[in-house]
Order: sequence, then C-alpha cells, then structure tokens
Amino acid sequence: MASSISRSHQSIKDQALSKGTSLLGLFRGKEKEEVIDPVLAEAISKIPSVAVPRPHPAAAGLLPIWDLFQDDATGLGIMVMKDGSYRCCFEVDGVHVSGFDEVRLISLMNHFSGFLNGIDTSVQFTIICHNTSKREYFERHPVEVCDDDFLKYVGKCVENDQASLLARNFIPELRFLVTFCYRPPREKAAKKGMFENALRTVQDALGNKAARQSVGSHIRNVSTLLQRAQGYAAQLSSCGGMSARPVSAIEYFRMLYKELNPKLSQVSEANLPVPVRPQTQLLASKVRRVFPDMEPETIRQQLMESQYDFSNPDYVRISDITEDLDESEEKDGLFVRTLYMSRLPERTGPLWLNSLIRLNCEWRLNIYAHKLDKELFRKKLQRKQAQATANTYQSILGQRSTPDQEEAAKAQEAAHIGSELYTTNIEVFNYAVYFTLFGNTLDELNRATEMVRSAAPQCRGARFVVGYREQRSLFVGSLPAMGLDVTRRGKAVRTPTVRNSFPFVHAHLGSEKGGNWLGFSKETLEPVFLNPYDEKLPNALCVVFGQPGEGKSMVAQQIIQMKMLSGAKVVIIDRSGSYRMLSEVYDETSYIRLGPDGHVTLNLYDLPLSGPDGKEIDPFSPPESHIIKILNFHSVMLGENGQQAMSKDEKPILMQGIQTIYKECAKQGRVPYESDLVDWLKRESEANEGKKRGEVCEDLVNRLSLYCRGAIYGKLFDGPTSIPSQAKLIVFDTSDLSHDKTLEAVVTLFVSDYVLRNAAQHKQEQMAKGKPARFVFCIDELWRLLRYEGGKTLVEDASRTSRHLGLLFIGISQELGDLLRDERARNLATNSSIKIILGNDPSNFDLIKDACGLTTQEMNSIGHLTRKNREFSDAFLVYHKISRGVVRLVVPRFMYWVATTEPNTDQPMRSRMIELCNGDARWACHLLGQGYTPDTFRPELLKAG
Repeated sequence: MASSISRSHQSIKDQALSKGTSLLGLFRGKEKEEVIDPVLAEAISKIPSVAVPRPHPAAAGLLPIWDLFQDDATGLGIMVMKDGSYRCCFEVDGVHVSGFDEVRLISLMNHFSGFLNGIDTSVQFTIICHNTSKREYFERHPVEVCDDDFLKYVGKCVENDQASLLARNFIPELRFLVTFCYRPPREKAAKKGMFENALRTVQDALGNKAARQSVGSHIRNVSTLLQRAQGYAAQLSSCGGMSARPVSAIEYFRMLYKELNPKLSQVSEANLPVPVRPQTQLLASKVRRVFPDMEPETIRQQLMESQYDFSNPDYVRISDITEDLDESEEKDGLFVRTLYMSRLPERTGPLWLNSLIRLNCEWRLNIYAHKLDKELFRKKLQRKQAQATANTYQSILGQRSTPDQEEAAKAQEAAHIGSELYTTNIEVFNYAVYFTLFGNTLDELNRATEMVRSAAPQCRGARFVVGYREQRSLFVGSLPAMGLDVTRRGKAVRTPTVRNSFPFVHAHLGSEKGGNWLGFSKETLEPVFLNPYDEKLPNALCVVFGQPGEGKSMVAQQIIQMKMLSGAKVVIIDRSGSYRMLSEVYDETSYIRLGPDGHVTLNLYDLPLSGPDGKEIDPFSPPESHIIKILNFHSVMLGENGQQAMSKDEKPILMQGIQTIYKECAKQGRVPYESDLVDWLKRESEANEGKKRGEVCEDLVNRLSLYCRGAIYGKLFDGPTSIPSQAKLIVFDTSDLSHDKTLEAVVTLFVSDYVLRNAAQHKQEQMAKGKPARFVFCIDELWRLLRYEGGKTLVEDASRTSRHLGLLFIGISQELGDLLRDERARNLATNSSIKIILGNDPSNFDLIKDACGLTTQEMNSIGHLTRKNREFSDAFLVYHKISRGVVRLVVPRFMYWVATTEPNTDQPMRSRMIELCNGDARWACHLLGQGYTPDTFRPELLKAG
C-alpha cells in the first residue's frame, strides 16, 4: 500500500483557515485572514503532489534488523538485530550420499553430532529449492562453441532442445545455507534501584538494545561471532567433505531481497540492488514531518519494496506496489504458505528428511536447533520421574490396587534419558522444522501443500500442519539466514534426533561446474553435465558398459560431438562402421579404412616431438624408450594371434639394426622405413653366413618381409605416414583387420601410439595459443584391444597421461566377461573416473558390482534401466567418488540422427532422406531433427538449405 502526501498550496491554505473554525476559535476574537509568504507558496507548489510510492509503513517493521555490514578479513556479512544479537551465514555445497555404505554414513553422522554438540547458542539450517528458469540455466551453462558457422548451428540446435526440455520439466536447484547466531551475555550493571532495573528491562524488551551498546562491546561481540562461526564451519566441512563458503554482505542483502520481493527480483544477479547507506545527516524532525520522503531509507526499508498481505489465515500474499491499479483491481503476486512440524517421527533414522527434499515444487525448508541448558533439563526430568513414580502406585482416590503401567513406563523413560544425559556428551535442543511453499496461484499453492502432506507420512510418521493465524510470524521465521524462530514451534530433543535430520543432501550428478550436457537425473530431473577435465577427478578415463542395442555408441557420439563443438580434436578406432556418419556431416574430418587394401601407410619409426626430458630428439640417436617401443611393435609382428614372440637372440639383433638404420637414414634427411630394417638384416645375414647370427637374421628377413613393399602388408607399413594430421576428426575403420589377429594387434598398437604423440603435439599447439588442450580418443569394443599385452600397456599409459595431455579416453565394451576377468582390465574399470553403465545381462552383475564397487541397491537400479527409441535411454553414472545415480540420457535431435545405428527404422529412414537430399547427409540430418520424414519430404525443403 503506497503512502502519499499532498503538498499543494491550496491544501496548506485550507489547513491554515481551518484553525479559525476549531473549538478554540469560539473563545477568540475575530482574527485576520492568515497571509502566506508568496515565495514559500511558489516553492511548495513545485513539489510533486503525490509522493514516491513507499511500502506499507508496517512492512519494514517485520524485520528487526538494525544493521548489515561486512568483515573484510573473513568476507562474512554480519547482521545485527535490534535485540543486540548477531548473525552470519555460510553456504555449503552438500553431500551426495547415494552409494554411501554403512561405514561412511555412520562417519558422516558422527561428525555432524560433534558439530551439533559444539554449538553454544542457536543454528539455522536452510535448504532453498528453486525452479531454474531458462534464462538462469543458459547463463550458467552456455553451450561452448567455436567460431565456425556450422558448429554454431549445431550449438543452437542443442540449446533449442535443452530449452524445450526445460519448459516441460521442473528443474530444481538446491541451495544449502547454515546461519550461526550469537547473543551476547547481558552485562552486569552497576548497583541500581528497583525503578532503574525495571526501566532497563522494559527498554530491553521494547526498545533497540543494539543502538545502546558501546563501540567496544560491539567490536568484542563481532570478534567472538567470527571466531565461533569459523570454527563451526571448519567442523561442518568434515561432514562428508563439504566445503563452507562465507556469504558476503551484498550477497546477504540480495538473498533476502529476492525472498522478500519475488516479482521485483526476477532479473539477473548483476541487476539486483545493493544496500545503500545514507550519505547525509538526518534532517530536523520538523522538516521530516512535512517531507517524510526526504528521510533516507534504512536497511530493512530497502529490503521490503513489496506489498505484504497477512489478512488471510493460511497464506501470505506478496505483490508489487503500483499506484496505477485501483484497490479493486487484482495485482500480480506470489502466494506463500508455511507449515510446521507438529509431531516428531516415531523413530528417526539417518536422512529421514529425504522424502521432503525430493519434492518437485518451489519450497524452503528451515531447521532450527536452539541449545538448551542440559542441567535444567535433567532436573525437569527428575521431577517428571518422581511424579510418574508416585502416580504409578498412587491415584487421586488413594492407593492403586495394581501399578499403572503407563506411568511406570514414563518414569522408566525419564530415568533412562536422565542417565544418558549424565553419562554421555549428548546435548538437548529445542528442535523445530518449518516448510515454506510458494505458488503463483492459490491452486498451485494448494497442490504443493498436498504434496507435502502426502510425503510427510513417508518420513517415519512426521506430521506437518498449516499455521493458521500465524502466517506472519511463520513467514518471518522462514526467511533464510535470519535465525529468527519467532513462533518457537519446536520440541525438546536430544542430539541423535537432530543428527539424523542432516539436511545437506542432494542428488546432483556429474560435474558441478562446466561440462557438457548429458541428460537429466531420473530422481530429481536436475540437468547432468559431464566435465572429464574436472580438477576433482584423478584422470580423464570414461568407460561405457552395455549390451548390444542399449546405446553405447550413442552415448559416446554425444560426448564426442559436444567436445567437437568446443574445438576438441578427436580420434576414433571403429570396428563396426558406427562412426562413419560423423565424418560425412562435420568439416575437416577423415575416414580411414585400415587394411591390406587400404590407401594409408603407417610408419612405425616416426619420432615423437620431444624425449622424456622434454628436449628435442636427435634423429641420429633416438631415446631408448622409443627404441623399446619399436621392439614391442616387432615382437607382436613376429608373434601369432597378436601375442608377443621374440627370442633372446632376436632382440639384440633387432635393437642394433634399429639404431643403425636411424643413423643411416638421418644422413639422408628422413626417418627409416620397415624395408630399411629388412635390407640391413639381409646384409647382416650375408656377412655372417654359416653362423648362428646369420641364421637368425635370415629368419627375421623371411618373417618381416610380409610388412615390406610388394608383400601382403607392405602398403600398410612400408613408407612415410600418410595420415592427415590437420583433420579435427579422424576415424580409423579396422573392420577389415578382424580376420588377422596379428595384424589387428599391430595396427591398434600403432594407432594408439599415434594418438598419444598427436595429443602431445596438440597440447603444445594449444599452449602456444593460450588455450587449454582438449583431445578425445575413443576405442569401440575395448575388450578386443585388451586381449593383447600391448593393448593393456597402452591403456595404462593413456590413464597415466590423460590429465597431463588433456586427453579424454573413452572405452566402450560389451563383452564384460572377457574384459573384467583380466586383472589389468579390471584395474581400468575400477580406476576410471567416469563409468556409464547401460542395460546389462544379469549374469554380468557380479562382475560389475565388484569392478565398480557398487552396492546391492545400486545394482537393483541397474537391473531396472529402461530406454525408449528416439526419446531417452537410462544409464547408471558413476562420477568418481563424488556422485552416482541413474541418468536419463537425452540426445539432441540433430546429434541423434547423426549418431543413430538402429538398423530397423532409423538407418533406412536416414538413408532414404539422404537420397532425397541429393546425397547431402548434413541437410538430411537437419530435416530429420526438425521432424520431417521421407513421407513428408517436399522438394521446396531443398531450397531452404
């Protein structure tokens, strides 16, 4: 309700004339008409007739705030109340307890018990659940896209799909706050009379106690609050590895402003107001009576710029202050209702509040814990025990014939609690829980209320009721970071009850900051992002498990395409042709079909950019590690079925030959080829004819000649490497190598080594530009690679250097029996930071459980994963030790049609659409993503492209 003051000249004149018609005028003589100074009248007439709208005069009185300031040393905002007490607030990141075993859960509860027992006065725990708007979502999670027109288009497609999903779903955002309160002890005053003591008591109760304290007392109180709050926050951080961040004064003000002015605060964080202190002295009281709008606003007046309607018994309405609407017109506003816990659960267990924390509506939960005097509580229990003992055998009418069992149970319970309080460090708290709901309409508010009432019985029988005729006090008590439990609807409980109400629990999956879109949390519908380069992860290894048809390659291609948008370089080893469409749709790509009939040469002797010491490599004398690597290649080439085979006589000869051909070829200004080694072996065989060395060299010539020009594998290995190094995406198709295990093992080893060298080169190039190195290496059917000893060594090298090179390693496998039964392969699955587990055969559950360290409940979730073609696929995500849970994978539509390998409907439809688009795969995927099919295709659609 806006207040206004008329300042027109005529109104002042009427007031002056009214003096003559007052009651006193009857006893006065006839007076002359009062004359107003013309200069004063002209000045007053220039003042607007209607004042600037101000909140209802009583609105600012809701909050007993005296001051708000910041301690620069700690970064904490400190709020001073009119009763002389102090508040400060920390924001904590919460704990993801999914997958906690009993030991970790007990450890969490014990640390929280120690935190509660160490509190001296009061603490307020607050959880705020906010529905994330599209504007807020894209401000925090923009799609990273390079400066490329086509990549920008793909990024826009991703944004549109995300916006569509956000519009259909409630996207919760949980915020956890803890507020510490400090009430200074009352100073012992000098000896005064009864009247002075009574006057001081009245002043403390009705006046402003904070304004009367001395500067020295204020400094001492602030110092005490900071010391205690920092100690409490450090102790709270030990609960599950949480971190507590101090809330600054400006953030403190804006947080309260958003809660008190929900409509005015629907702007970006940067546009929210900041507290303003008056820069001028107050005007004289006589002037303020005439011009009240010239008085500077206090902190609490700046916080409350809305209209607050407390006239309804069961809800509060907050609306904007507008002078354009009449009183009869409906104003846009927010409905608020606060419920309090009237009955405690029958028996609290750890995390019994989880059912309430998972509600899909906007709410705010406040838990107050006021520490009580333990000794007074024990004395009260002793009186209760004595009274119950007496009532057991005695009634009002006299001696009982039989003892009253109910009274005996009360006495026994009181004795047990008193003994527990006396012999342990358990404390006593006044414990209150308030649940505040919000709705744009009254129907929406009522629906949210029913959700709370239906979820409360799941919390072990707790009961929440609406505070009728108490909504004003409950609203003030529900504000975050205020620490004002106005209604005091709490119950006296012991530490275990408060401990089991540990509130800072979330179901957020994936990375907290940055990353690429993966899908939604199935439990809470929160967006899930994947950032393999997160500093909290020990490595950038990602393993995908699943049966055929469950979407393994779809998940990998979604991650790959998201990384390509941000400029990452990608290399894929494809054994089924599932990734060919990527090379046809995106620019600067290369699809290489490896095999005896291919057109690409792989030179095993290519030198790395630098040696182990980081210095440039001398082509005449490569480092020993490089020579050993080439020896390992030849060990596989000389073996059978991909196994290493090199005798003790062959190894020194090959090592000498490799070192020799490097020196000979360096004089010619090139690197050696395989034929150079075979020629050297021929010369050695002729020079040592009739000797054992000559026989060994001749045998090596016969076996290695298969890899020289003119032989079956000569095109593939003999000559300079012809792989395009500047391509952003390289797909190696190894389907033609499946018939020869030796050839497959050698090619896989070389490609993997090429990837590591290319990743190191890419890092140097990006570092020179001042950009982070981003490289993706994906191996489909990882179990095939791990059959070979060289493949296992490669995976170990990739896991060690992944973070150093900025290399994301994605391994996909379906044959878990072959993969997880090998010890080194199991280590890969165990040590990988990111595990994406899709639908699996129940026979593999024991292997998955042991390799990934999952619980029985989590394996039950994996057993119930579902999928729906073209819409979603459920997967169980393990994000290191940070979080784990079921993710609903949702692939953007354009990316889906690029990545799909579904053979019955999707691939035929895509092939038909490509044919209708005259072979343009990119435009065909675009039309399919927009909802067109070959049946609805029109030739006019080609003109639009």
